[in-house]
Amino acid sequence: MSKVSSARLFTILLAGLVMALTLAVQANDHVQYSTENKLLKIPAAVIDDAAQVYDVEMSLQSNGQFALTQINEEPKLQANLNEAFFLKMDESIWIKDIDVHLKLVAVAEDSRCPIDAICVTDGQVQLVVAVFNKTIHTNDLLLTHRIESVFSIADKGNFRVLLGGVSPLPGDGRTSADYGAMLIINGI
Repeated sequence: MSKVSSARLFTILLAGLVMALTLAVQANDHVQYSTENKLLKIPAAVIDDAAQVYDVEMSLQSNGQFALTQINEEPKLQANLNEAFFLKMDESIWIKDIDVHLKLVAVAEDSRCPIDAICVTDGQVQLVVAVFNKTIHTNDLLLTHRIESVFSIADKGNFRVLLGGVSPLPGDGRTSADYGAMLIINGI
């Protein structure tokens, strides 16, 4: 933690906890608290409008105070422009070259024909990818993948998102948590 002292970071995180929880309710995916483990998880936070930290974890102690148990200065998943990567549902990735975060957040539609079925059309799958600038959710991209197309493309400002494939294969018994996507981000 070379950018911010541990004590200052802890003070800032606790002071911002109420605001972070408010943002989490709005974004529906930022802050998680496990009553069983008494563990607060914050995927990303900005400190003093400059330093950004990731995967912050704090445990609730018996005295009612939170103890900082984990913090990272870089996110776990990172990619560069023009680099293919696989993103699971509710997983975030930092695109270093353009300093944005992407998160696969929803399946809007999956009308793909099951593998052992005979269908009039092949159908399609639509995934929603949330775009974040630092920790601020700027917008969502809707990516549509059809069997007959190699890539689905969505342009956003200075970059293009290419959807190259979706898992699982079409069939019954899937939940949105089972989905993942092969993505490539190109600069434009």
